[in-house]
Amino acid sequence: MKKRFISKLEILLNTILFTMIILASIGILIFALSLFYDYRTNDYMEEGIFTPDSILSNQIKDFIFNSSVMIVNKKINPDLLASNIQKAFYNVTGRQIGSEPEYRSLILAIMIHETGLRYPKKILPWIPIPETWLGAKTLGIMQSTNVPNLIFYANLIFSIQKLNKLVQVYTYNNRINDTNVKYIFADWCSGIYSCKIASLQFFLNKRLSLIPPLNIDGILGKETATALMSFKEYNKTDAEFIIKDGINKLELKDASGTEKYREKFINSVYYKNLEKQYPELQTPVISETEVTSITDKIRNELSFKAGWMNSKEYAEKAFIIYKHLNAVNRKDERQ
Repeated sequence: MKKRFISKLEILLNTILFTMIILASIGILIFALSLFYDYRTNDYMEEGIFTPDSILSNQIKDFIFNSSVMIVNKKINPDLLASNIQKAFYNVTGRQIGSEPEYRSLILAIMIHETGLRYPKKILPWIPIPETWLGAKTLGIMQSTNVPNLIFYANLIFSIQKLNKLVQVYTYNNRINDTNVKYIFADWCSGIYSCKIASLQFFLNKRLSLIPPLNIDGILGKETATALMSFKEYNKTDAEFIIKDGINKLELKDASGTEKYREKFINSVYYKNLEKQYPELQTPVISETEVTSITDKIRNELSFKAGWMNSKEYAEKAFIIYKHLNAVNRKDERQ
């Protein structure tokens, strides 16, 4: 019995040791790749592939060194951060960010809104909150300003891909302005097409004189689907709408309220026809999606301007930062 116990203990210890070795090896690999990425960034700059964007760097410096926020991380290298953004933006869009000042301010506004470019918050003095892994799909940009560069850059690429999709939805030829940027901020907070569904909810409230009215929350759930099915014009179309790929079929009665369902609905033949019949649906409405999930509540606490209760408040606070960055942008361009 004693020998069996010792044997099992040895197996357990060996397993723990093996796991620690694997984790340590992964850590060393990430660190090595991070150093390699630093060198490659310098190579790109030296090769002249990316001309350093001084205005982007100055916008970052303006926030770091003129901010009244005491926890701002003044050890952040504005030039390196700017070059990371430039390279990621080019890799995603194939365009130079220097020629798109509003897009530059949009990225920085979300970056600052999400973290305030602060020091990492900690669970315990020696354990930082792993912000990068707290749901990358929603946290996106810049919950990773203080982790190894390789992880930061991967998150940055993913985030700009997500952001660029929103820009394509709400702008014409990527032209960002003070109106459509609010839809982008709201969707960044609550998920793609939330402002389009909010427009549909506003439309149904007005057309059907619903009492109580639908919440303008941008969620295509059972209540919104039921109201849409009762809309008089709905009977003139098939109850079943077909997704544009012509393969998948969903019914409104099965509306789940998920972001995936919402995206499929907006791209459906039925909704496209509805937009043509009622052009007012083509004008988005800022969604007011409530902060309910655990991830969003944590994200709210980590935010630079914490306290937003829904996506509309998020958009309003992000817009204030965006306007300030645009003012810095115009000042630098005049100089």
